[in-house]
Amino acid sequence: MPRFWKRKSSNDGLQSSWFVKVKNRSSPPPAYTFQLESAGIRVLKEMGLESGDSFPAEEFWTLRDFGYTYTLGDPDEKDINSLLSDDVEESDVQQLSTGNRVLFIKAILDEHSLNEIEAPRFYRLLQSVEQGSRENRFQLLEYLTEDIPVSPGPVDGLVGSGYTSSVSGALVCSAFNEYLSQFEEKLSGDFEILGHKDGYSYLLLNRSAWDEIPLLEDFSVNVPQSYLKEVLPESSEPSWERPILEAIHESQFLADSIGKAQTTVGSVIFEGLKNSNAASDQHLSLSPKMILIVPRKSLVDTEVVRIV
Repeated sequence: MPRFWKRKSSNDGLQSSWFVKVKNRSSPPPAYTFQLESAGIRVLKEMGLESGDSFPAEEFWTLRDFGYTYTLGDPDEKDINSLLSDDVEESDVQQLSTGNRVLFIKAILDEHSLNEIEAPRFYRLLQSVEQGSRENRFQLLEYLTEDIPVSPGPVDGLVGSGYTSSVSGALVCSAFNEYLSQFEEKLSGDFEILGHKDGYSYLLLNRSAWDEIPLLEDFSVNVPQSYLKEVLPESSEPSWERPILEAIHESQFLADSIGKAQTTVGSVIFEGLKNSNAASDQHLSLSPKMILIVPRKSLVDTEVVRIV
């Protein structure tokens, strides 16, 4: 069984500060030593392991398959899509507990943006967490939303609105935030700024804005079609990201605005969105207006009527 160790001596720059030793039942050699990338060390520590602890072989082989271990004679590292390619033999990841699958997903997304990851195996891993316990799904949602202006609750509410995946909603919101964060004072157009909160701005705009504001029009999320077929309703439009983003941002706005819509215009917007949401069979808004929550630094004009 693999065993996790902290290096006691100083390393030579190639060795990692923590490593894994795997006994070989046939000789020679009696054991193999695997160095660990920082993501691999983090995963094992988050599993609760300390120096000298053993752990299941499937967890080690998943580390190996995802590129988080290396030996001093290894060739150059492979990119994430090569490591998770369906051309490579399936790893033991499906034997992991759902909680540990979440740790591996977090490790991957700590190092790679969503648009970098094309391998369907990664998205099957996401689905396996979605289909697990609510506790583990929420653990992943908390990670995916920790640096964006939406909370796990509104995101999880996407399920039951014709969608089968709350995780896909979190991915869309995260990708949208990452996309707009690269633009400093670039977002302008026909919208009203309702308020600012924690570095983000709430915009009220027409649904047609997606086609009229260039910066919004260019937003898309690149994920495999095989994944989309599993998580989207059959009636989904080509620009499938938009209704997901609108539904979650509107739900977040309503949650943030309860008891805080002090102005007349604020009260009208709040009641109108709430009622149009309730009128939809799928609990999606029927309003011609929508709410988007964007990084404040991306806006050209930050003049505001504060209602949130």
